[in-house]
Amino acid sequence: MVSEDKMRNHVDDIFVIAHRYQVEGLKYLCERFMSSNVDINNIVKYCSNIYLYGAPTLEKVI
Repeated sequence: MVSEDKMRNHVDDIFVIAHRYQVEGLKYLCERFMSSNVDINNIVKYCSNIYLYGAPTLEKVI
């Protein structure tokens, strides 16, 4: 569906678009990708995604 390279570079944008257009499968893929790639450089952004858009899969990890 989405290449790993694109996902790595644009996961935040893809997640927001998936949420906006209610593409639940893509939203879930983004959550799983973010969950397995949490680090010091992106944790604040990921936490804001949880707060703004609801991301239960990601929330369990953080």
